[in-house]
Amino acid sequence: MEGLHEYCPRCEANITLQKGYSNDLPYWICKGCGEMLINPNVESDSNIAWICDKCEAMLNIQEGFSEDCGQWICKECGFENKIDLSQLYLSEDEYQAEQMNPYKGLTDGEILRLSVYSEEDNIGNRDDIFLVKNRENGKLYVKKYLTTYNRSIYDYLKEHPVSHMPKIYEVCESDNCLIVIEEYIAGRTIDEILDNGSLSKEETLSIIRKL
Repeated sequence: MEGLHEYCPRCEANITLQKGYSNDLPYWICKGCGEMLINPNVESDSNIAWICDKCEAMLNIQEGFSEDCGQWICKECGFENKIDLSQLYLSEDEYQAEQMNPYKGLTDGEILRLSVYSEEDNIGNRDDIFLVKNRENGKLYVKKYLTTYNRSIYDYLKEHPVSHMPKIYEVCESDNCLIVIEEYIAGRTIDEILDNGSLSKEETLSIIRKL
């Protein structure tokens, strides 16, 4: 990277002053703008940096790698990476945004079912709980993106509705979170009911026994 990439061509930041930078690295992600810069000394047939999704090793420099291979097992960690020219990212920011997509890893069927619900507003000024509307019947529901959860509880409540609790309509687990669609009851969500102890002792014990 010496000379050619001393300064980031996108934001003009001096990358040699950025923490962790070394001339020996095969690539560097500018900490100023997220631009990925390939070391000009790296011998590669492509100007695209293919990076292992698990260990972040550069796949281009691994013996036998080809962009036409379809998938490649990283020789550093053994992870099988999908090699698809249609899935390229212009910057590290774009890549990270895709990695954090709450729908990442869902099946086409799950995405189709969730697409019926349009997000109308967030609830309680939170960015993980939304009031949604079913486009087909016009009814309101609650949509939650949970990063800390016990899926078995929601699966159980979906199959065995409990009185005084919102009914569960969808439970979809992506790579990043659990997405739940539940009945909308003004001012009440399942989390609030559980937190406030609104269930009787018998109802609580019954759910716990069956999980």
